[in-house]
Amino acid sequence: MSPAISAKTLVIQDQLQNRLENAVVTWQADTAQAAPSEPAIMDQVGKQFLPEVLVVPQGTEVLFPNSDNIRHHVYSFSEAKTFEIKLYSGKPTEPVSFDTPGVVILGCNIHDQMIGYIYVSDGNGVGKTDDNGELTVPDNVEAVTVWHKNLDILQARRETISLSPGTTSETLILNLMATERPAPKTFGSRKFGG
Repeated sequence: MSPAISAKTLVIQDQLQNRLENAVVTWQADTAQAAPSEPAIMDQVGKQFLPEVLVVPQGTEVLFPNSDNIRHHVYSFSEAKTFEIKLYSGKPTEPVSFDTPGVVILGCNIHDQMIGYIYVSDGNGVGKTDDNGELTVPDNVEAVTVWHKNLDILQARRETISLSPGTTSETLILNLMATERPAPKTFGSRKFGG
């Protein structure tokens, strides 16, 4: 008799077989995950939110330090959490509490290219794929729900996928928006002088 499988590795890919980092995977868990006693950190480095996707259980407080040598103005209009930290540098004194499950999209009023995400889980099992598109779930998980920022234009859609029992690894495919890369630009199809 073979030993029981204790965990399963999931590989999350898009329809072009690109492995996806920062895909959030949730599953039904036996025990709820409690909010940590210390605040989580969503830093700002190089005019980017770091990490790009922060996963926290419901009720978590998050600090938004600004490690850049310029000021930022962090905000969110998301249904799960609306807030604003006006123009500042350094470390804000008060953390922001995230009490409602859902996806919180972050922006900076000064730097439009700065977009980050806080995924607030409902206390069930949750994980995020690494830079190789992988994550491990318990062996008894029968189905997972996956969120990725490029699943839909509103960045809120989740996709539920059933898993195959008795395997140690499985590849899941997400059909993402805007994953086709444009053809590389060339100098031109006409010959010089033609």
